[in-house]
Amino acid sequence: FFFSSRRRHTRCSGVSWARRCVQETDIGDSLGSVHVYSLNIISRQLTVTNITTITNKEFVNDPINNVLPMPFQQRRIIVHSRDNCLRSIDYTSNSHDIVQHYFGSKSAKIAIKSAISPDGQYLISGSENGKAYLWDIASSLQLDTSNFELGFKGSLTDVAWNSKYHMVAVSGFGDEYPILVYIWERAKDQMELKSVSYTHLTLPTIYSVQISVVAGSLKK
Repeated sequence: FFFSSRRRHTRCSGVSWARRCVQETDIGDSLGSVHVYSLNIISRQLTVTNITTITNKEFVNDPINNVLPMPFQQRRIIVHSRDNCLRSIDYTSNSHDIVQHYFGSKSAKIAIKSAISPDGQYLISGSENGKAYLWDIASSLQLDTSNFELGFKGSLTDVAWNSKYHMVAVSGFGDEYPILVYIWERAKDQMELKSVSYTHLTLPTIYSVQISVVAGSLKK
């Protein structure tokens, strides 16, 4: 993909949806635009078509940190721009409607990343103040993350949500910052209903595993 302006370059990309040999790809750039392309494979030939370019005066000229496709919602994305805000945008029509705003996370200087839960209900983001922020996507309600034992002195730059398990990983920038993995544990009564017994565990509802990168190897 090539942009006509030398000042405009790719910041991030993601696949919105895919069906058989057709998929849509969203590309965020350095000047606050999201370019949506359709990729078609016909007779082993790839055809690329620009469907639309999403722009909005709220984030014009702000670099796009992340473009997150909404699970189970075609042509609905989360745009994380470098103006301390994340937005849910519906581009099924030419109006490119902003559905929700998500405030709290600080991202003005660094490319802070965000992630969506596999069920499409929750949005998590890092922040330049070293905290993790969590929202209910439908209502944009900010949820409590005080049980995340972070302690980052610098920016929390990246987050990832496991596609199959209730597991979130966060990391900071720099050698002194570990990767922290948070695992959600069912309450005891829920486990009993599932006929699962973990009586040997005495962990809180969310607990963390610290992974440090040392000499190219991982230590827990």
